[in-house]
Amino acid sequence: MKETSSSYGKDLKRMLAEVGRHAFQDKCFEILSEIIPSLINARELGDVDRMGVDLYTLNLEDEQFETVFQCKGNEIPDFNRVHADDCLKSIRSFHKSDKKTKSYFLVVNRYIKDTQLRKELIKTLQELINAGKANHAELLDLNGLVVFIFDRVKDILLDKIAYSNHRLMKDYCQRMEQYFYQEEVPFLLMKKAAIRKRNPFRYTMHSILSYTTTVQKTADGRIFEYGKNKWSFIISEFGFGKTSLLLSLAGEINSKGMWPMLIWDVGSYDA
Repeated sequence: MKETSSSYGKDLKRMLAEVGRHAFQDKCFEILSEIIPSLINARELGDVDRMGVDLYTLNLEDEQFETVFQCKGNEIPDFNRVHADDCLKSIRSFHKSDKKTKSYFLVVNRYIKDTQLRKELIKTLQELINAGKANHAELLDLNGLVVFIFDRVKDILLDKIAYSNHRLMKDYCQRMEQYFYQEEVPFLLMKKAAIRKRNPFRYTMHSILSYTTTVQKTADGRIFEYGKNKWSFIISEFGFGKTSLLLSLAGEINSKGMWPMLIWDVGSYDA
C-alpha cells in the first residue's frame, strides 16, 4: 500500500489541503519540525521570507541555508496560472538572493494536474541547480509532500531500531561476558508431542524466512497483509540462551534487509 493511499496518508492530505496561505506554512512547520528539529519558521514579510524562503535550516559555520521550504497553500480546489506565477516569483526571489542551499523544496497543497504548469515549475527549480544556488531542488505537491514526510519518518525509525539493537547487543555482551553464540545446542519443539532437535537458531531462522516469503508484499518488498499473525514462544530456565538466540536472530534478520525490533524487559533482562 502506498503512503498516500494509507489511512494516515489520506488524513494527512486532507488536513494539509484544508489550510491556505500562511496557515499552510505554519502547519508544514508543525509537522516537519518533528522530523527536522532544527527547522526555523521565517517571520512573515521578514528578510528571509522576501528571499522566497518560508522554513529553513542553517549551516552555522557559513550561515548559508542547509534546507529551504517554500510553502504555497492554496484555498481554491484547482492549481491554476495565478498560483503557478506566485510559485515562480518565490523561486526567482531566492535565485536573486545572495544565499545558497543544499536542498530547496517548493511545497504546494494541491495536485498539479496541468502538465505545462508542472513543467514550468520544475524547469525553474532546475535553474537554481544550474546557477549553483541549490544542490537539489524539488517540487512537492500534495502527494509528494506526504511521501517526503513518510520517507523521513521511516529513515528516523530505522536508524533508531538499528541503534537500539546495537546497544542491546553491546550491553548484553558486556553483562554476560558472552561474545559469540553457540548454535549447536539441543532443544525441544513442542507440538502435539515433544520433538528433539538441535540448532534453535537455524530452525527459527528458517521459520521466519518461510513466513516472510509467503505473505503478500508491495512492489518494493514491504509486507502489507499479514493474514494470521505468527507467534513463536521460547521458554527455558535462566541462563540457557533465550536472549542470546534472539539477539543472534536479530542480527541475521537485519542482514537480509529486514528490520527486527527487540523489546527489552529491563526488570528481567529478557528480550
